[in-house]
Amino acid sequence: MEDFTIPSAAATAKLLDDRLGADAVRSRLEAEKGHGKPVAGHATVFAYLEEWFLGPKFLRAVLGGLGLYRRGRKNALDITLRRNEFIAADLPAAFDGFRILHLSDLHIDVSRQLQSVLHERMEGLEFDLGVITGDLRFATYGDARPALAAMQRLRPLLGSRALLVLGNHDSLRWVPVLEDFGYEVLVNEFTQVSVNGDILYIGGVDDAGYFGASDLAAAGAAIPDQACALLLSHSPEIVADSRLEKFDFVLCGHSHGGQINLPGGWPLVTNTRCHRRYCKGRWRHGPVQGYTSSGVGTSLLDVRFNCPPEITLHRLLVGHEPA
Repeated sequence: MEDFTIPSAAATAKLLDDRLGADAVRSRLEAEKGHGKPVAGHATVFAYLEEWFLGPKFLRAVLGGLGLYRRGRKNALDITLRRNEFIAADLPAAFDGFRILHLSDLHIDVSRQLQSVLHERMEGLEFDLGVITGDLRFATYGDARPALAAMQRLRPLLGSRALLVLGNHDSLRWVPVLEDFGYEVLVNEFTQVSVNGDILYIGGVDDAGYFGASDLAAAGAAIPDQACALLLSHSPEIVADSRLEKFDFVLCGHSHGGQINLPGGWPLVTNTRCHRRYCKGRWRHGPVQGYTSSGVGTSLLDVRFNCPPEITLHRLLVGHEPA
């Protein structure tokens, strides 16, 4: 365990150019160099707080002064199991009752304690497929080995297949490492899950928010028009793409459900450039059904208020949604 090497940018390009396209690979790797620096289009104080260096110190001081910091850290370890059902008439019969365990925004290297609690919450869960919708590392830059080592330890808990898309905290350089661990990383690509001869198509896009690297055309190009399809996207900002209607279901994260919410669960910020209705829990966008996870981990500061972390068990059902 933990015996791995993260390839250089040049080595990553050699490994992924033929698969993803040289221009897309170089564009993503070049964009990653901006992490930790002000980014055009994301310069406001409350947009993309991960890049706001004074944020953690300021918030920690405020919460400490109010006597809330310790409580917030305790809240951040209270991982909840949420359940959701998606109903679709075109779901293949063999997938009626199919269960998908959805993890998002792990930020898994924040502490060994978080990793331990997550492993405990996953023990005994029964599901047919595991998926992760991005943001594996707590920071947006720096040493990635602790996060990747934690992902290596997590992999056996996710069953025979585990699909993953990258988030705005994640590097394209990690793809070969994660795939060596047994994750199937979808970077504007799709795969199939087969049950008794029936097929569910699953597409996965790169980060649609910070990096603007999503390509729904590439992810869905080879999916038959009448097929039932699920999309994995780190950010709900993918709703801005009209090609989303190719998919029946969307699973995403990124917003943390607000992470620090007012009583009643109202988020102070969502860190996304889309309507708040897409930033937490179930939503619908035209014919597309979606779910945005509040995430497992935390960003900026390891606290939560009025917004518990979650792992989500989705169940797919054949039928017609109530009018």
